[in-house]
Amino acid sequence: YHTTWAEPGINCETCHGPSAEHVRLARATPEGQPLKTLGLTSFHKLSNEQINAACGSCHAKMYPLSHSFKAGEPFFDYFGLIGLENPDFYPDGRELGEDFTYTSWRLSPCLKSTKLNCVTCHTSSGRYRFAGPLANQACLPCHQDKVQNLAAHSHHQAGTAGITCVACHMPQTQFARMVRTDHSMRPPMPAATIAFGSPNACNLCHKDKDPAWADKQVRQWTNRDYQAPTLQRAGWVAAARRRDWSKLPEMLNYLSSPNRQEIWAASLLQLLRPCDNEAKWPAILACLKDPSPLVRAAAVEALGDQLRPETLGPLAAAARDQFRLVRIRAA
Repeated sequence: YHTTWAEPGINCETCHGPSAEHVRLARATPEGQPLKTLGLTSFHKLSNEQINAACGSCHAKMYPLSHSFKAGEPFFDYFGLIGLENPDFYPDGRELGEDFTYTSWRLSPCLKSTKLNCVTCHTSSGRYRFAGPLANQACLPCHQDKVQNLAAHSHHQAGTAGITCVACHMPQTQFARMVRTDHSMRPPMPAATIAFGSPNACNLCHKDKDPAWADKQVRQWTNRDYQAPTLQRAGWVAAARRRDWSKLPEMLNYLSSPNRQEIWAASLLQLLRPCDNEAKWPAILACLKDPSPLVRAAAVEALGDQLRPETLGPLAAAARDQFRLVRIRAA
């Protein structure tokens, strides 16, 4: 190895790109006059996906394809993202080891809405914009009806810790003496604690109660079993980690569905690779048309485990994919 050191932590060019053009423009501009253009990447001109990618370049459990990422460029041209196939995640997607936020953030329905990015809630230096009394303003305007009726929605009284949105939807845990916040934005799921040992917001506060008590409480609050989809998918992940294929038909039905979610689908595709059941191939082929490059790349990797005449054409097509991650995996 021949390593070099430039400067510690986040620097200006991490978010704003190479500064040579900015310096040239500044030197060419008469003193006292503003620059006509900065010659730098501006977050004000980036899409939500581009901003998320810029933050994800540091805040992701990933592997690099190239070390030349610049803000504004696609995440999956430079990185592959590690998902729930890795035991540093609980099967339900909660963080167990150090997972750096981005995978759980891509599980979030808030990200799926395409209305939010990391700097919606954080400053460019990473500080939370809605600390203290501003806490619930983070969820406006998308959830105004719930924020205006917090006691009814949260089932907690004003003045208690549970009255803030993040208390239930972004519970905090600790790893290596650092506090981290869950970014999947999902509601409390004590049933997942019972099944998989993952943390849930209820018992992180109510330490004198057990998950069965918490599960009973949340089931009394709504007629909809909102925990069921996550429990089912987490059950597939847990089984596949053990190479138990008794739920294979359910997994394949999910992968063949147009409603598959990016992280769950990519994780299942990775976990299915040791499975020798021929029934898996049509579902894997279907994922080559997924809108997510992460899912397409995972499908390509799975196809590469057993090259056969009917997969060579799809693999050759994937080698011309828009995203480098998919192209490299196809190659």
